[in-house]
Amino acid sequence: AILQVKNGELLKNPHCLRMFNRLYEELIDAFPEMVQVVPYEAVTKVCMKTADNQSSMLVDHLAGRPMEINTIVSAVRVRAEKRNKKLPILTALEMILYAMDWKGEGEWLD
Repeated sequence: AILQVKNGELLKNPHCLRMFNRLYEELIDAFPEMVQVVPYEAVTKVCMKTADNQSSMLVDHLAGRPMEINTIVSAVRVRAEKRNKKLPILTALEMILYAMDWKGEGEWLD
């Protein structure tokens, strides 16, 4: 939602890809068991198969609906914090998403 690009652009645009890779590495560092469940190649394959699609959060944002930040992003951050893992990239993206979504209501989920 932040970059306002279609899924395929995440792999084509070198700046998007760099962020994509760093975020994947950050998440795998916090949840190493997930590399077996969701290997990098599987994630990129989803992006390629849905290359012309927009993320559900971007679709919601463009339609003026609240984005599902709590269930998609905040829940991962909270789970990582319970493992004493910090997710600085995800946390920054989460704050940006809340700023984009804010309409005078809502709060940070700790």
